[in-house]
Amino acid sequence: MRKKLSQGSKGMKMKTGLRKIRWNLKKRYIAYTTLLIITLMSVVGYVEKNREEKLLIEKTEQNGVTLVEALGISCINTLLYQELGLVEEGGLLDNYISQIMRNKELHVIYAMILNKNNMVIAHNDYREYSKMYTDPISLKAVSTNKTVKQYYLDPVKKIKVLDIATPLAISTKKWGTLRVGISLEFMKPFLAKLYFEIIIVTLGFIAVSVMITLILAKKLTNPISKLADVMDKVSSDLTYPKIEIRTNDEIGILGEKFNYMIDRLRQAKNDLEKAHNQIIQSEKLASIGRFAAGIAHEINNPLDGIKDCFQAILKEPDNKEQTNRYIKLIKDGLKRIELIVRELLDFSKERTFEMEAIDINEMVESSLSLVNYRIDRKKITLKKELGKEVGKILGNKYQLQQVLVNLIINSIDAINSEGVIEIATGKENGFVNIKIQDNGCGIQEKDLNKIFDPFFTTKEQGKGTGLGLSVSLGIVEKHEGKIEAESKKGVGSTFRILLPSVK
Repeated sequence: MRKKLSQGSKGMKMKTGLRKIRWNLKKRYIAYTTLLIITLMSVVGYVEKNREEKLLIEKTEQNGVTLVEALGISCINTLLYQELGLVEEGGLLDNYISQIMRNKELHVIYAMILNKNNMVIAHNDYREYSKMYTDPISLKAVSTNKTVKQYYLDPVKKIKVLDIATPLAISTKKWGTLRVGISLEFMKPFLAKLYFEIIIVTLGFIAVSVMITLILAKKLTNPISKLADVMDKVSSDLTYPKIEIRTNDEIGILGEKFNYMIDRLRQAKNDLEKAHNQIIQSEKLASIGRFAAGIAHEINNPLDGIKDCFQAILKEPDNKEQTNRYIKLIKDGLKRIELIVRELLDFSKERTFEMEAIDINEMVESSLSLVNYRIDRKKITLKKELGKEVGKILGNKYQLQQVLVNLIINSIDAINSEGVIEIATGKENGFVNIKIQDNGCGIQEKDLNKIFDPFFTTKEQGKGTGLGLSVSLGIVEKHEGKIEAESKKGVGSTFRILLPSVK
């Protein structure tokens, strides 16, 4: 599992100023108003269209059912008389079909009478006589004992059809079925006209809203534009000219509040920088405390050697060859002590933030010199793979050295004994890469997302402040870099520092 932390939005430059905005307040208001009107009119039009369509269908259904049921009675009488032999077959039924087809108000496209065996005995198209229909619409029409209404799309004419069927029956005696098909295409011109009216009304509303917006924009957006122009002059270090908008409305109050806000932000920024510097210094002193014993040992070793050299010289003061050799050893020991003390002072001293070109490999070696004793005391194997052409970065040497020392000490603390720490440097995609890897106890997956939180620590109480990684992250982000952390419990951890290289 890997956790990446980067500069994020700190490195982005905010684009302010009314002239740099493609969609200003006036344009957005017009766009939103137009979109709102179109949406509302679309909803109203859709509802109105459905309502009118429903009313037309209901009226058509009502007229169709009335016609079919009224003629159904006549058809029943005719079929009854035919069965009794009082009238001839076919003549009257064809007349009823013709009467239905002459009804222009209902837009009838077919009318038929089927006998009880589902065979056509009367039809407006003589070619359909004696046919038997087996499609689902027809089967349902002849199987019902009451008037039924069905809708379907004619596969040939590609029109929507209302099919109304009523049984020709008295009590349980059924002679057949009367079916009438009504085209619903007559609604299209009416609905098209309705759509056109809705579009015209919508365009009218849009035109009126744009005109009103343009009038209001002069009164509302001009003070806002003036305020925006002044706000655009605010620099990143919060130096700004006072906003002078002398109006007795919300815009004037906004200008006063902006001035007050900038004053508070400037003070807060100063306080934050002071607190951050104090935290960095506190963590630096805490780090010194953790390897103080090692520093003392590094100083004691050359001091013991110097002491032995003096004793040897005092025993044989006339032995010039021995004296010269020991004096050289004393000088080397003093240089070693001077180097250790100077590096310790450089590390601990509180400095102003100044950027300079830094050799990464030299900084790694300098950082290791502060913690070598702890590495040797734990019998940890140190592996270094420092790239030959890593190049330099632009940064603050002392703060970046603090980051390296913190990460190396964390690796030392994570190893019980006789572990391995690998330190490597390289260059990739315009970044200098510093990798610190150990085979220590590792970090649980549930804690990996919290390791950079202030005061979070997995160490025992008293062995860590919980600020080391948080401070390190802040320093790296200040250098526009990022830290990647990868760890597995019982296997070890790997930290990668990526910093922009100097071109």
